[in-house]
Amino acid sequence: MGVKEQRLGSNSEFHSVTTGLVIKGREMPPEGLRQDMLKPTVRLQARDIYLADGNQMDDVHLNITEFLLYEALKAAFPAQIEAIYSSDPDERIIMPAIDLLPHSPATTHNPLGPIPHDESSNSGNLDVIHNIFSGQYALADEVFDNRLVLLYGDQKTVARIRGCKKIRQEDSSSSYESLRWALEVPALFHLKMNYLKMMVEAHFDDKDKERSTTNLYTVKRLWNRNNVLPKKWDFFSMEEFIVQNYQARVAAFASQLLGQDTTGTAQDESVRARLQLMTPTDLREFLQELRQKLTEVTPAQCSDGEYRNHLLFLEHTQNYLVLKYGIRHGDLGWIRRSIDRCCVYFAGTKQFKYSFETLYLKRLISTEAASKELQRAILANSIVNPRGRPNTWMETDRFLELHNGAMKEVLKHRRTSSLSLDYLFSYCSLNASTMKTLGNTLARMFSVRINPDHTTKATDGDIQVLMKALKRHDRSRHCSMWRVDDRTCDFEATDLLSKGSQKLNETVRRFNENICGYATIDDDDDQLEEGEGPRPIETAEETCLPLRHDK
Repeated sequence: MGVKEQRLGSNSEFHSVTTGLVIKGREMPPEGLRQDMLKPTVRLQARDIYLADGNQMDDVHLNITEFLLYEALKAAFPAQIEAIYSSDPDERIIMPAIDLLPHSPATTHNPLGPIPHDESSNSGNLDVIHNIFSGQYALADEVFDNRLVLLYGDQKTVARIRGCKKIRQEDSSSSYESLRWALEVPALFHLKMNYLKMMVEAHFDDKDKERSTTNLYTVKRLWNRNNVLPKKWDFFSMEEFIVQNYQARVAAFASQLLGQDTTGTAQDESVRARLQLMTPTDLREFLQELRQKLTEVTPAQCSDGEYRNHLLFLEHTQNYLVLKYGIRHGDLGWIRRSIDRCCVYFAGTKQFKYSFETLYLKRLISTEAASKELQRAILANSIVNPRGRPNTWMETDRFLELHNGAMKEVLKHRRTSSLSLDYLFSYCSLNASTMKTLGNTLARMFSVRINPDHTTKATDGDIQVLMKALKRHDRSRHCSMWRVDDRTCDFEATDLLSKGSQKLNETVRRFNENICGYATIDDDDDQLEEGEGPRPIETAEETCLPLRHDK
């Protein structure tokens, strides 16, 4: 919460308070989660990441790529894509499912009472845990003898809980005090936020004199997005900005592939006409051709600076979209694949703390450090479905942030000198779920429709503007958006896959030293057998190739 909303009465008095939600778990084993399902000494190996599904160009990856290309074209040419399926809607391209959570009613949740503690320190986090489990739950110590509880939080919360556990496990007098029952898990919404930060640092340069259209700074000025700033930005504006950039670039490549013999407005009309005349089979074949064209050369092999930047942006954004779509549709397979690639990407950045947390999350969901039941429970409970529909899943920590935002609004509009902080939280936080249900019931009774979705402007107009700018920029250089040998560009995007592959072995070694207490870089069982997969690599020229196979 903001500082102003935490001040009541005298401005010289500061109140620290937070909230919490009790969420009914899903995909849990019948007997619940047990501590023996977790093996703290199991290390993470570099091969666990190199050979992970998310880092292989298999058939699933190709299907995901074609689906995301289709979604981009649908955003750029909505009327034309709709016309293709007007006579046969069953032929629409759908999201390829990997491990969808079964359909169930809306996630059951209830708010906790006020938690008057500061989370900015280790002692504050321990006070929060004690307030919830010993105070509000009033659980006896023997409950924690073999029970395991999942605690989701941002990087700081997870790191502080982990640090407290290391200290307490050595000299604690009871199971509760040892914190062995608490399993801290990095939350996905904060992972998405830091992924966008990583993309901004890789593709945003306000010092680019040439103002290449491959630079997000140039696109920001073109679209007049004043709220998109490299240092200070809000999540939803930046996410929309990145996704629309991806859609515009895909659409521009597709346009040149469809109407490469014409220029200007004639080309745009030709593209629309050709799309509208396609059958569902024609569109699928065109998406396969577009995907093959975009993957016939890797960024590391590309001598065209402009084209290399485009390829890197598409590659980086695609992994973010895999995470975003996986969360929205409740597909644990998509989430796993995105985390696999995140481990490599973050290893090549200066975001060392989140590089550590992605490896920690990877270790929990994909190795023998956790049993199969625990791995699934960790992923399944990292998302919630507040509305009970197939595509309304969201991150658990984001759901809590929305509850915090509601409490912030209550404090903003209802605070007076006679209302104490405890009163507001006791009567507003605890009753929030009940009052929301009552409000929805009254709305249905009087036929009032409440749409909780945020209204967004149509994106096809902005996408068309950027498409034309991309083609204008290329024509001014007497060349195409597609690869042209030896074309230079003052702006150079960061190849996160190459940098991350170079540093991954050392990053994993440091991670294991911190978590398990020993190094693994020279262990024989961490080496790949001949022909088994990509061996850890050293040179910059070879770094990105093992994780970018063309098929």
